[in-house]
Amino acid sequence: MRIIIFFIGILTSFSFLKGEKSNENKHIYILPKSELKIKGKSNINKFSCDFNFLKLENPLVISYQEKENKRYFNSATLPIKNIFFDCGGRQINKDFHKLLNTKEFPQILIQLKEIEYLQESIKACIEMEIAGISKTYTLHVTQTKDNTHNILGVLELDISDFNLESPTKLLGIIVVSDIIEIDFNLSFKEV
Repeated sequence: MRIIIFFIGILTSFSFLKGEKSNENKHIYILPKSELKIKGKSNINKFSCDFNFLKLENPLVISYQEKENKRYFNSATLPIKNIFFDCGGRQINKDFHKLLNTKEFPQILIQLKEIEYLQESIKACIEMEIAGISKTYTLHVTQTKDNTHNILGVLELDISDFNLESPTKLLGIIVVSDIIEIDFNLSFKEV
């Protein structure tokens, strides 16, 4: 349920800021039309938890240095509050928060470390903190531009990497997979 890996979307959203200066500070606003889904499955069913972007009000402040085709971030952290995920029902929401230990760790932190501009995509390195444990991931994202900027991508995670245990139901008859998928389509603009 570290699907709060939403930070992945944030790391990619900084890619539109490419410029020639060596030190930059920017304010980025993630638009409400953005999508972030955490998808999982059990031995009998699938589930999806959607993040409510209407709850994000403040812009993200980022600071970075650029060298050649890479950008190194000094400050680029996205806090994702667990309570803003909806899995479609009261019981599955309760299970989701129990899995993430929301009472003790109410948010997921996604920190963008660096991005590299490639010919067809952007390679991003992010650090995610879920339930007090941090892991680093590298992923490829796609960027589109219209009136706003969009970052699209998918990240697969193993929740056991964060010492989280998949829930079981009905005395172990229903078992949830440790592998989850985070799909994101983030729309953003510079403030």
